[in-house]
Amino acid sequence: MPGDTRQAIPAAGDEPREHHMHLLGRHYRQVDAGRKTVEVRVATPNKRAVAAGDTVVSSWRGC
Repeated sequence: MPGDTRQAIPAAGDEPREHHMHLLGRHYRQVDAGRKTVEVRVATPNKRAVAAGDTVVSSWRGC
């Protein structure tokens, strides 16, 4: 549902998962320095699969 901001709650027995996402180098450096604390992404099917309790691993890509 567009605009739905509720977080998905893992079903009983579901294990938290690890998701890998890339950031531009300048944004990654801001995260690393603690100046950037929020990352917003379009809810593509892969990103929609992120649930409460999952781990998001960020890596930098160029720039």
